[in-house]
Amino acid sequence: SYSLTGSYGVSADRNAASVDSFVQICTRAELIRLCFVSGYYLDATVLQRAVALYFATMVSFGLGFRNFCKGILFCPYLMKVVA
Repeated sequence: SYSLTGSYGVSADRNAASVDSFVQICTRAELIRLCFVSGYYLDATVLQRAVALYFATMVSFGLGFRNFCKGILFCPYLMKVVA
């Protein structure tokens, strides 16, 4: 695994990485903040896909509010033409 080596994947030399790099990931404030930001974007992506799946189900299977969902999905295209 590349996480256990000091190589960047370009050269054939692979030096064993020290435990210090893993300790830095868990102790440096900016790296911990980076993990929280990455988690935020992961959560936002999962939520966006869930909402998209909900709207796709509503439009495809003709469940309640079908025309309302079509209007919400068509509104950005209409606004672009109007603008």
